[in-house]
Amino acid sequence: MLVIKISGDAPGKLAAASGKLRDLTPAMRAIGAFELGATLKTFGSEGRPNKWPALAESTAAYKAKKKKTKMLMMSGMLRRSMTVKAGSRKVDIGSSLPYSAIHQFGGDAGRGHKSKIPARPYLVVLDEDIAVINKIMGDYVRGALA
Repeated sequence: MLVIKISGDAPGKLAAASGKLRDLTPAMRAIGAFELGATLKTFGSEGRPNKWPALAESTAAYKAKKKKTKMLMMSGMLRRSMTVKAGSRKVDIGSSLPYSAIHQFGGDAGRGHKSKIPARPYLVVLDEDIAVINKIMGDYVRGALA
């Protein structure tokens, strides 16, 4: 039988870390803030990691006439509507605008659903984001994040 004895202040640190895992709200808040920043970056770069599909010619012409060049930012409402709600076990990031899903997932739109809108995902989590999320969680459990 293998017995590992934990001594010193390790038991106290393990108990403290265990207690922190009961309520992850501070970590979820930090993750939400980070992912909100990543989402805003996605809007600014018009896609991340890949560029979004080009606009239809008619839409591009209309936007040019209005001197609005960025995709999904005609009025800026979608970008500004992004919210973060952190809980003890999860974080929700998104928009409650009725047209937010059609831009994220694509689909048929307009009168009679005659227009096809390609997916332009603005809520994305990349591998590089996961590395930051893992660091946030580790910092929280170790006590570096209040």
